[in-house]
Amino acid sequence: MKKEPNQTMQAWIAAVCHTTFQLEAADFEVGDLDLIIALTQGLLESYSSFTISLNSTPLKDLNVNFIITCLLNEES
Repeated sequence: MKKEPNQTMQAWIAAVCHTTFQLEAADFEVGDLDLIIALTQGLLESYSSFTISLNSTPLKDLNVNFIITCLLNEES
């Protein structure tokens, strides 16, 4: 999955979460790390500084809610 240039961040997050829901409904386990990777790896090149900044975040703070909040803040 890739975020479209004209797609809002809310729509991107919803699309990834919807796909996650579908996978889980088909009995595929999707962990938090999988969801975080999908959310960040599908971003446009213009978000590269954002993804690089996540490298300085302590691992204990990296969770789905934190990433989603950061993504929503990044767009605004």
